[in-house]
Amino acid sequence: MKKSNIIEVKTKYTEEAFYRFNRVHYRFLMRHKKIGFILLFILSIPAIILYLSEGIFNNYWFALLFVLIDIIIVVEVFTNLIPDLQVKRTLKRNKEIVGIENTYRFKKESFEVRNKVGSENHSYDEIYQVLDIGKSIYIYLDKVRAYIVELGNEDEKIKTLLKEKLGKSYRTFSYKEKTKK
Repeated sequence: MKKSNIIEVKTKYTEEAFYRFNRVHYRFLMRHKKIGFILLFILSIPAIILYLSEGIFNNYWFALLFVLIDIIIVVEVFTNLIPDLQVKRTLKRNKEIVGIENTYRFKKESFEVRNKVGSENHSYDEIYQVLDIGKSIYIYLDKVRAYIVELGNEDEKIKTLLKEKLGKSYRTFSYKEKTKK
């Protein structure tokens, strides 16, 4: 294959890129799950109130069960579904993530990922989906594992290639970084 058919991009994983990826990941992929937790929480509150006010249930285990479910939901929503807490934990456990430099080589029928640990080659059929957030794309191999590709000069070529190969699995997600005041 001629070198001109290969598009190469280097991405160095930084804390900022990792935080951005996790914010996008949780906002895009977990948004339905979070809504479900919140609805379950809201719907269980009337059952607890009915139990406490009317005494219509003979067994206090019923109210205790709902209280326990609500506590679990609150803990889930405020820990696992808030991406920055997840990222802090992950970066604390896996300090080697920051600083890894991946080289992505996009070819006609596959793409290759190389770093100091080794290399992997994936056909485009192995891709679960691609999220395009403008200056970065996230190539998901399944619902959780993804490569972070920071785009540079070759961004339109890569986007066009992936859109052509993936069709509906290539998705654009509008993401705006929150600015700190």
